[in-house]
Amino acid sequence: MSDNSFAAPWHQEGTSISKADGDSLDRLIEFNEKHNNKKTLHRFFLYTLIGYAFYTIVKYFLYTPAAFGNFAIVELLFTNKNIVRDVFFGAVLYFTSKFTFDLKEKAKDEYHSLRNEIVDLSNKEWVKKYDDKTNQEIYEYVKKHDIKINHKTK
Repeated sequence: MSDNSFAAPWHQEGTSISKADGDSLDRLIEFNEKHNNKKTLHRFFLYTLIGYAFYTIVKYFLYTPAAFGNFAIVELLFTNKNIVRDVFFGAVLYFTSKFTFDLKEKAKDEYHSLRNEIVDLSNKEWVKKYDDKTNQEIYEYVKKHDIKINHKTK
């Protein structure tokens, strides 16, 4: 027989946890992973944008002597051909970062709404439906995924 010690308690044989409750918990874990992936992706693009903006500022404003005269920005735009490429790349990074932020917020809202729904179930129905040992197994397993289902938070 295979070792089911790493499997979710609701996937093990002989469990008293219903399939509907197990599916809800699986969806919660999936939404949490989706939210964490979107958060990591947003953080990557945001830090890339910050680094690139710092690099561009150093490149054009600290090492360009014409940057401190009258109409320096206008002269710089028309005399240096690389600045258009750099500004375009910065804009692409900005809008990508904004897009990933929106994706992250949508995933966060989905995760929190499902989590609050499960917290309501766990506080009302699961306590009555399952014994203390089963409830403890459920709480411990989802706690491994950094999910707390015993109280509501945002």
